Amino acid sequence: MANIPEDIPKLPVSIVRDTPDQTRRLLEEQLQMVSKDNGKEKEAALALYNRLAWVLLSKSADPARYRSCFHFFDHNSLFQRLSATQQAVLWFELGQLLTKNGKQYTEARHCYSKAREIIAHEELTETYRTGKWAALDNGEALIEMQEGNVERAIMLEQQAGQRIRQLSDGPDKRVFQIQTLLNIAGLQLRAGLYAEAGKTLLAAEKLCVDAYVDWLGHVLQLKMVLHQQLGEQEQEYELLIQLLRMKTNTIHSKLLGRAVEIAGALITQGLEERASRVYRLLMMGLPVASLPQIRLIRETLGRLGTVTPLDAYTQDQYIDKLESQLEGWEQLKCWNERRKSGWAIHS
Repeated sequence: MANIPEDIPKLPVSIVRDTPDQTRRLLEEQLQMVSKDNGKEKEAALALYNRLAWVLLSKSADPARYRSCFHFFDHNSLFQRLSATQQAVLWFELGQLLTKNGKQYTEARHCYSKAREIIAHEELTETYRTGKWAALDNGEALIEMQEGNVERAIMLEQQAGQRIRQLSDGPDKRVFQIQTLLNIAGLQLRAGLYAEAGKTLLAAEKLCVDAYVDWLGHVLQLKMVLHQQLGEQEQEYELLIQLLRMKTNTIHSKLLGRAVEIAGALITQGLEERASRVYRLLMMGLPVASLPQIRLIRETLGRLGTVTPLDAYTQDQYIDKLESQLEGWEQLKCWNERRKSGWAIHS
C-alpha cells in the first residue's frame, strides 16, 4: 500500500477567514521569492497553494473570486504545478463555497467531479482516500438538499457513513461518524421522517462520550427540533434546560431565539417559575458580548415577580461585572487598533 505523499498540505495558521491584507501581501512576497529559485519547485508549489487558499477562504462579499478561481483551476497551467492532493483540496473547498455562498450548483458539481478524478488516480492510502470520498459525498449531499432532493441527499450521507465505518478506529473516525449522523438526522427532520431521525440522533448521542462530549450539545439541539415538530413541549423544555446547563454548549442566536419563545409560551400558560428558570440559565450562559440581551432578560425577570431580593442583588452584581469586562475589552481593542505591527506567516 502506498504511503501518503509528504507534500499533502496543511494551511498556515494565519490563513483563516478574517486574515487581513497584510497576510495577502506577505503570501504574495513569499510566492514571488520562491518562484525565482528553480531549485525550489516544492516550496513554490506550497506558496502558490497558500496564496490560492487565501483567495478562497478570506472574507469577501464579492463572489466573483469564485468564478475567477474556477477558471484558473480549470485552465491555467500554473495550477497543474500543485501536487494532486493540493489540487483536490482546492477543488473541494471551491465546490463548498460555490454551493453555500454562490449557489452555483452546476459549477460545484464540476469541482467535486474534478476532486474525485484526482483522488482516484493518486497513489494514496485507502484510509486517506476513503476519508476524502466521504467528504465529497457530504458536499454533493448539500447540493441535493439545496435543490430540494432530500431523499438523494440522505442516500449520499448514508453512503458517506458507510465509507467512514471502513476507517480504522481513531479520533477522526469518531468525529466523522458524529458529523455524518447529525447531517442525516437534519435531512430526515426536513423530510418529516421523525422516527428515523430519532433513531439516528440516538446513535449519535451514544458516540458523544469521553473526549467527544462536546458534540452532545449539537445532538440535543436537533432533538429539540424533533420534539418541537412533534409538538412535545415537555420533552423540548427538559432538553433546553439540559443544554443551558452544559458548560461546553454555546448559546447561539437560534438557540437563544427558541429559548425566549419557550419562556414566552410558559408565561402565557401561567408557568412563570418555569419561564424564570429558562431566563436565569440564559443570563448566566450568554457571553459578555450579549450584554444588551442579558439586561433585557434581567428586566423581564424583575417583572415576573419570581426573583427574591437576594437573587436580584446577585444578578445586578453579575451585570456590573460584565459591563466592567466589556469596557476593558473595548479599551484594549482601541489600543490594539492604534498599534502598527506586521503579521507573521506560520507554516
